Amino acid sequence: ALSADMGNTTNKLAESSAALGELAALDKKAFSSLLSLPLPVSNGALPVHESLPPSTITTLNTLLLSAERDGASSQALHADISDALGADRAAQIASLLEERGALFHEALHAVSAGSVPQIIDLRWERSAVVASAGGGNLQSTYVVTLVTQRGENVESQAFNANVEQLGGMVAQLKGAVRQLDHESSLLAH
Repeated sequence: ALSADMGNTTNKLAESSAALGELAALDKKAFSSLLSLPLPVSNGALPVHESLPPSTITTLNTLLLSAERDGASSQALHADISDALGADRAAQIASLLEERGALFHEALHAVSAGSVPQIIDLRWERSAVVASAGGGNLQSTYVVTLVTQRGENVESQAFNANVEQLGGMVAQLKGAVRQLDHESSLLAH
């Protein structure tokens, strides 16, 4: 039997036709590639696969982490997603939960136990303006300070970045926010 939490989680995911629809729409080869990825991922660094939309990787990772968090059996997960994905694909995903359940459990424990540091501050300041070798262009360099906390331990890590690198970091942060919004919307539906 489903726990109340598991039913709520997987039903929200199962009702999200867009999210599970993407998994259902994958061809057989792409779906097999998805199942072979190194999941679980609890640190946000999802694997990349050239033929898979990142949202499919996020959906599968979120689905399996949620099922493990809520204590769902592979049979309960199969029952919840069969209508959206078909019995064969639901069985393959349920089998993945059964095979990798301990890994998903460890990933959840690592996050909840505080072994993954939390970002509590990010600052940057211009440290220098340097002229290029030809003397024409000015290039700013920045000191970026990332402050993290793990339990009671607060650490700062400073590093240098130029304008392009700083722009790349902003783009990665925006990508992370989009991924979090996508995962939140999967659970909210």
